[in-house]
Amino acid sequence: MQKYNYFVKYPIEIKGKTNRQVTKLNLSGRGLKEFPENVFEYTNLTKLVLSNNRIKVIPKEILKLKKLKILDLANNDITILQSAVFKLPKLRTLNVYGNKIKSLI
Repeated sequence: MQKYNYFVKYPIEIKGKTNRQVTKLNLSGRGLKEFPENVFEYTNLTKLVLSNNRIKVIPKEILKLKKLKILDLANNDITILQSAVFKLPKLRTLNVYGNKIKSLI
């Protein structure tokens, strides 16, 4: 049985750094059911790891992360993969292993 850390504060706050200074964010294994709402304020993210959670939907706001090169969503509960993800101009790695993807829209 996997343990989840339910004591993480959301929205995300990274002490000592402004939103623009954060380029990598690892929120894996936190029991998240959705993307934290303010993750899209980190517009300089190049790597976002949300693996091993319970996320069901990739929100359209993902397009705000124009510098994203790596998006790791492995082992979540995603069933529909929005084609909007493929419009991210710098995206080179999309990991959706271990999801139950049934359709691409």
